[in-house]
Amino acid sequence: MKSTWFWRRNLTARLICSFLVFSLLIVSLVGIIAYFQATQALTRSVDDRLDAVATLKEGVLNNWVDDQTQNVVMIAGIPGIRKQSTLLISSPGTSPERELAYTEISGFLPQVISRTIYTEEISIIDLNGTIVVSSDATHEGQSVARDPYFQEGRSKTLSTTVYPSTPDERPAIIIATPLFTMQGKRIGVLASRLSFTHIDRIILERTGLGTSGETYLVDRSRKIVSETPLMNNGTPSRFVQSEGIDSALQGNDGSGFYRNYAGVPVVGVYRWVENQDLALIAEMSQEEALAPARDLALTIFYIGILLSVIMGAGMYLLALQITRPILEIADTAARVTAGDLSREAPVLTEDEVGHLARAFNQMTKQLRQTLEGLEGNLRELKTKDDALQKSEHKYRTLLENIPQNIFRKDLDSVFVSCNKHFAATLNLQPEEMIGKTDLDLYPRELAEKYRLDDKRVMVTGQAEVYVEQYLQNGKVRWINTIKTPVKEIDGTITGVQGIFWDITERKAAEEELFRLNNELEKRVEERTAELRQAQEAYRQANTKLNLLSSITRHDILNQLTALLGYLELSEYSLDDPDKLREYITRERKSAETIEHQILFTREYQNIGVKAPVWQSVSMSIIRAKGALTLGNVDVLIDRSDLEVYADPLFDKVFYNLIQNALVYGGEKLTTICISSRETDRGLVIVCEDDGAGILEPEKKRLFERGFGRHTGLGLYLSREILLITGITITETSQPGSGARFEILVPKGAYRLKDTR
Repeated sequence: MKSTWFWRRNLTARLICSFLVFSLLIVSLVGIIAYFQATQALTRSVDDRLDAVATLKEGVLNNWVDDQTQNVVMIAGIPGIRKQSTLLISSPGTSPERELAYTEISGFLPQVISRTIYTEEISIIDLNGTIVVSSDATHEGQSVARDPYFQEGRSKTLSTTVYPSTPDERPAIIIATPLFTMQGKRIGVLASRLSFTHIDRIILERTGLGTSGETYLVDRSRKIVSETPLMNNGTPSRFVQSEGIDSALQGNDGSGFYRNYAGVPVVGVYRWVENQDLALIAEMSQEEALAPARDLALTIFYIGILLSVIMGAGMYLLALQITRPILEIADTAARVTAGDLSREAPVLTEDEVGHLARAFNQMTKQLRQTLEGLEGNLRELKTKDDALQKSEHKYRTLLENIPQNIFRKDLDSVFVSCNKHFAATLNLQPEEMIGKTDLDLYPRELAEKYRLDDKRVMVTGQAEVYVEQYLQNGKVRWINTIKTPVKEIDGTITGVQGIFWDITERKAAEEELFRLNNELEKRVEERTAELRQAQEAYRQANTKLNLLSSITRHDILNQLTALLGYLELSEYSLDDPDKLREYITRERKSAETIEHQILFTREYQNIGVKAPVWQSVSMSIIRAKGALTLGNVDVLIDRSDLEVYADPLFDKVFYNLIQNALVYGGEKLTTICISSRETDRGLVIVCEDDGAGILEPEKKRLFERGFGRHTGLGLYLSREILLITGITITETSQPGSGARFEILVPKGAYRLKDTR
């Protein structure tokens, strides 16, 4: 706080500090500009240097591969090689000619390798892709028919992309060229595998790369094929990615700032070496490349700070001379403000500051004269105010003793006064009403109505009478209101005045009679709706029972026919035990089917026998799971305040759903969750589990009668129970998840019960 006060009160300090801040801004701006210019210059320099390095290494790499390719072509053209290769490939496997040719070539190839320091292996391959002879005898007999270098090398000379070299998995380049007989007939391919050691020496040469720079090669599979710090530090993977690598592998040449394969910010130049099918990357860390620019900016900044401090000291001495007359005027102004109007500012100069001092003295003189006039006016106003207060007291006494509620508003319907009776109806004091509007005191709809009434009275200039209601302590009160416009002497309307009194008891008697009549009508409507629902349920139940009767009679007759047939066949098979056992098994199955159908009929016949009733969903679930052995399976219910209008067999629906989950859920089943939510169509009750789920082909037949591993009647029965009151059920699970059933209860068939 003291430092803020000093800054605001001390002109000299503000001048000096403003100068220093301005100087520091200039120095900072110069440093930033110098840094960015130096950065641009250094970036161009580093780009040129890296570009030159990349160009040089690309040329050296291409020239070296071209030289090695010529050597391979020369070896393939040696007459002795062509002649012996012809005998080796064309002669039978055990002929003396072939044995002699193999001996001569296998002895010649190591000599060639010893004279070409970059060659690791030379192989001769027949047109079927089989290595017939090699400087590495372990490779003889192997097939390379699918290798690209063999497939293309049969028709032309080429150098391949990088291949891994055994036994240490170091990369290598393979050069292949067609092999001809002395008569010019193509008989195979001569392949030479070159060591990558010389390429590493070319790539790892650090001239022009500083201390952090490096160059390396990457093939199309994003694999580094040359020595790099990544490999030297023991990193097991050669597969890399960066902005430069990505662009080069797309066949682009360029440069830029990005993070390299190790995540280090670098300045990089990248090339796509078309002849070798490789990306050549040259990079240097941004920290090393831009270090001179940072040093230059810091030097400029430090020198600027030193110069600013020196100039600030000089500015301080100059400011003392400039601000002295101003400070004298400021001191005089402070004393005049404190009440000493006899003080005058000294005139120390003839410049603008001197003119300011003379003007200030003249203003002080006029202020003394004005103050004397104001004191006389104040005495006169005090006399008039005393008289006004006496008149106001008489008016207020009359207003407060009137038993009615009285208020007054201005042209904007803002309360300007009211009596105690009115304020008390809102639990306020009269002074608390001033400045409020009806929007602050009543519900918005009622307040807008009051404001419209006010506006109409003020526009028409006519009094109006209303019978209306308002809230008092949270209760509705009826009042009789009279509103009149407030007019000045000249007839100008300046507001509205109102007076009102309570007529609640009379209105209460009328309202009570009206409410009793409405309640009776509502109960009649609800009972009528329930009777309609019950009639519809009975109609559907009778229809389903008739259908069940015909279906069951038909099914049982079919099974009895089959049973009688198998019994007759059994009589003819008494001498054949195997046949007899088969027929007895089928007879038992038919009898069990008849038993299931009769049991289902016993349950189904109860559907619709009793009228639908309002039932608690949570209690139905609790009764259903209580009739089952759950083991370690949890049944979760999300709410207990929901009731559904359904057939009394509603419990059976949740019994069947939980039993199905226990039977089909498998070992995965741990939880059965039953939840609900409201939608535009009605209430959706969801029963889902985390078990094995339901196969997609089975979903369409889930609710068919007889479909399933046991009776096949549970889900069918559940659907029929729900349809009594228009409720539907569907299976909505996703593949790979547990079973999920959705029960849709239409609007009007569910409600929330009071759980208090």
